[in-house]
Amino acid sequence: MTMTNDSTLDTKFRRLESSDLPAVKDICSDVYDGRDTLPTTLFPKWIESESSFPFGVEVLNSSGSYELAGIANIATTKTGIAWFQGLRVHRNYRRMRLAEKLHDHRIYFCKHSLNASRIQYVTNEKNTPARKLAEKFGFRLIAKAPFWDDCFPFSLDPHQHEYTESSLVTISLLELISMISQLDPSVRDSLVPNSALYMDFAYHHISDPESVLEKHEKLSIYAEISPDKKLRSFSIIILNPNYNTTVINPNADKNSAILHMLNIRQVLSKLEKKHFDVHLQGKFDFEVEKQPDNYTLLMDLVL
Repeated sequence: MTMTNDSTLDTKFRRLESSDLPAVKDICSDVYDGRDTLPTTLFPKWIESESSFPFGVEVLNSSGSYELAGIANIATTKTGIAWFQGLRVHRNYRRMRLAEKLHDHRIYFCKHSLNASRIQYVTNEKNTPARKLAEKFGFRLIAKAPFWDDCFPFSLDPHQHEYTESSLVTISLLELISMISQLDPSVRDSLVPNSALYMDFAYHHISDPESVLEKHEKLSIYAEISPDKKLRSFSIIILNPNYNTTVINPNADKNSAILHMLNIRQVLSKLEKKHFDVHLQGKFDFEVEKQPDNYTLLMDLVL
């Protein structure tokens, strides 16, 4: 990739194609310290899915040719919400407002081509550039949830609790959504705020389970069911190539939440990959023992 020093870049947008994979790999090569899985996991799905609209921004370089300098995707849902995903800019073109151009182009596309009612995307609290970009385009924060890297919110000593191993049952995604829909509204809103399941840096509305199944083939769901067959808490484990993401929607009761995590830790210990993230969703008012490493932020823009 040939770098240009011109501050007024000559750019153009186009839909991404499968042949762009080498350029996409180059763009992502230094993201997350070289551990970005977007080229091998998300990008192929963007190309194959009829509900995805992946865009690239090309820049006229000093050699007089256009080259791919940034990428981003729009994922559509049956709820009328458009999801922004995977914004990446090549290291040679950062701080040249390409992320802003991609944001602007996608918002225009959502308004005039997709007739979307709103746009949402997930970032994290420490990603200052992404937060400033959201504020500039009028996005507002509607949900915030803590996550921990390679540890749980509690020390999880089984000797301190009346711990019963394997009190969780495995259920399917459709079974989970059915159980959520049967809960009283107040309980449902506490367990699943905004009626959305958070998975792998995206929220999925429970009325659109197909969007989850399309994007996450490898997931396991563990639920705690009350004697009267009501959902009390659940966890979703997503098996990624390099790590496992565990999303825990705990019961509001602290002791019940800890017991749930003890069981989930047992599940994780049996999996091959040792690295994991723990995301704590739902509304709870108990204090945790360990401070979160970061917070996921759900940003929303009404069109």
